[in-house]
Amino acid sequence: MPDPLDRLFTALADRYTVERELGRGGMATVYLARDLKHDRLVALKVLEPELAATVGHDRFLREIAIAAKLNHPNILGLLDSGEGDGLLFYVMPYVEGESLSDRLAREEQLPLEDALRITRDVANALSHAHSLGIVHRDIKPGNILLSGEHTVVADFGIAKAVTDAGGETLTETGLAVGTPAYMSPEQAAGRKGIDGRTDVYSLGCVFYHMVVGEPPFTGPSAQAVLARHAIDPVSPLSTVRSTVAPGIDRAVSKALAKVPADRHTTAVRFVEALERATTAPSDTRSATGRHSPMTWAAGVFALLLVVVGGWWATARLDGTRIERLAVLPPMELGADPDQAPIVQGMYNGLLTELGQAGVRVIGSLQSMVRYQGTDMTVPEIAAELGVDAVIEPSVFWVGDSVGISVRLIDGRTEESLWSHSYDADARNVVALYREVTRAIAGEIQVALTPAREARLAESRPVDPAAQEAYLRGRYFVDRLSPADLDTALAYFDRAIEIDSTYAPAYAGISWVWTAKRQLSLSPPSEATPKATDAAARALRFDSLLAEAHEARAWAEGWGVQNWELMERDYRRALELDPSSGALRGNYSHALLVQGRFEEAEAYADSGVALDPFNGRLRGFRAMVYQHTGQPELAREEFESLLQSEPGNVWFRSGLIGSSQATGRYDDVIDLWAQMLAQLGMADWADSLRLDYATHGYQPAMRALGDRFAALLEQGAAFFGGQPLVTLLYAEAGDVERTLAGLEQQYEERHPDAAYMAPAANNRYAFIRHEPRFQALLRKLQLEWALEQP
Repeated sequence: MPDPLDRLFTALADRYTVERELGRGGMATVYLARDLKHDRLVALKVLEPELAATVGHDRFLREIAIAAKLNHPNILGLLDSGEGDGLLFYVMPYVEGESLSDRLAREEQLPLEDALRITRDVANALSHAHSLGIVHRDIKPGNILLSGEHTVVADFGIAKAVTDAGGETLTETGLAVGTPAYMSPEQAAGRKGIDGRTDVYSLGCVFYHMVVGEPPFTGPSAQAVLARHAIDPVSPLSTVRSTVAPGIDRAVSKALAKVPADRHTTAVRFVEALERATTAPSDTRSATGRHSPMTWAAGVFALLLVVVGGWWATARLDGTRIERLAVLPPMELGADPDQAPIVQGMYNGLLTELGQAGVRVIGSLQSMVRYQGTDMTVPEIAAELGVDAVIEPSVFWVGDSVGISVRLIDGRTEESLWSHSYDADARNVVALYREVTRAIAGEIQVALTPAREARLAESRPVDPAAQEAYLRGRYFVDRLSPADLDTALAYFDRAIEIDSTYAPAYAGISWVWTAKRQLSLSPPSEATPKATDAAARALRFDSLLAEAHEARAWAEGWGVQNWELMERDYRRALELDPSSGALRGNYSHALLVQGRFEEAEAYADSGVALDPFNGRLRGFRAMVYQHTGQPELAREEFESLLQSEPGNVWFRSGLIGSSQATGRYDDVIDLWAQMLAQLGMADWADSLRLDYATHGYQPAMRALGDRFAALLEQGAAFFGGQPLVTLLYAEAGDVERTLAGLEQQYEERHPDAAYMAPAANNRYAFIRHEPRFQALLRKLQLEWALEQP
């Protein structure tokens, strides 16, 4: 029996005669065909069968019909479309000439004037399409056709038709719409509401490719490339083409901004910026036409950053290129529950040292534990994480001996590239981490900077008993329950008793008191001084400890609203540990309360990209959505998180807030009832449902607020504490009690006081114009919220 493609061509035989295949793309195979009715050559494109099977045929054909309305000299129009035997096809004019992809394959780099002309034509096409609400979503050299000096853009509306027709089914299959080398971060993340700025980003990538000879971000896999789009800065074009004016670098850098709001607003604006840069007089050349000494030094420095900096890896002698690693959880994890804190602590210690040495490590224990005992192969794991290789560690701690065995495995072939075992006296566990780190960095050819080399060479002995107490404390502090926090604090105190200069233990103590304050388990008057003092001691004993800087940022940033110090500490922590997804996620939260929404979203996204299965980081990203006018996205994220961790009170409270913001009051009541039952308050849950059914939403919230307020008056401590009561009164629309609660938070320096600024966009909207509320914002140095509409 003939295959579906043959049957499709047979069905079209009275309209088209297929002559030969022209090429294959990510979504379709292109054939040269003759339109029999009009006696002309056309390009007949057949959607890939797996893609056609995923999208809804009728909806695809309706969506693609929109593209037929485009009429512009730089747009290749749609002539025909249809379905046959399960396959979808569309027909476009055949352009004599070549694609930009063909020309780049032949010439590699184009003259700057040609690159500008092509970019201008594409921008004109995009401007017309965007004015009609059509976003291309797949701007790439293969879709840019050249005929003499005329440029046309093909496949307008195709990517959108596939995406809209495929819907959630397309996402579930993992089929990507778009081309990784030219895809914007928001499109790669599957964001809804993509607009024309995603095409601006792709056009920036195409221009970069035309000038430099390759796209701005490359890698061994699609996942690796997409991750680099989300995280890495773009290298200046001038490092490869010295004739490129600084203004062009600035224009391209703006087009490739990670956040859409930071890009050129339109493709035409991008071209205008490029053209201004080429016509403006240069301020970087001397009168003789040579580079000034300052510009020459800057160029050399930029080149050194690429060649010497610890951010990039180079090719191995066997041809394998390793830029991004994942470290699998040790096989020993979970084998002995009593030793789990030690094994987990050693794993986290190794990840920290690798990150601070500049090795790109993807994931944390929270993300990687999913692979414990998995049937997935190494290539499957590597593909899912977007890494080039994985480290398989094995650890042991017996008496006074500690050791780590590591194996480097190729993420594509599963070939063992290198393995080695290391052991040391338990007093020198930090030196052991750093010896392993130096060996891994050398094996994948990461060039260590002098500062990082010096850090790896320096390590102080640690008493094994203090180290073990600290590791056990870290194990419990991450659980965040009241009992676990108390247990963690006891272990950290024990570590300090053994070694009074042990900086990590002081950072741990600071984290415990910050968490107790944040969860309203201890009053700020008690928790804040203890948190700030412990963080200061940690920094006194180790100023290069990233977690100590972050501990102080949380202790003082939220504790005394010292936003300036918080900013400095986060920046320093990120310098010390640039590969930490947790740092990026936490910093996004700090940016959120300062109204720096675009930066907050960018750091939240990059944190998730570095640690993709970490629920805490996804929760921070959901909070950014919640407080930047995207409650539906927040609700979807929290709903997904709660499905994987149904007992997580934070995720449930986040879903409550986002459901309220989207008007789903029935859902809010159900979620509250579930959380009350989870907290052992089943009778309160029944009362809440009855109040809602009898009196409505706001009276039910007021009654629940009254119940929790009564607990406060009795001196009870519970999750959320006084800020929770204030929020419930806000839900009830009670102006006086809401203002009084917020004023109390300010007077007590409760960390939740900072949230009134972002929340001014939703839960506190009804008091936004109250003078008392505005006065609080000024006292908290959150004046930016006064300017919010």
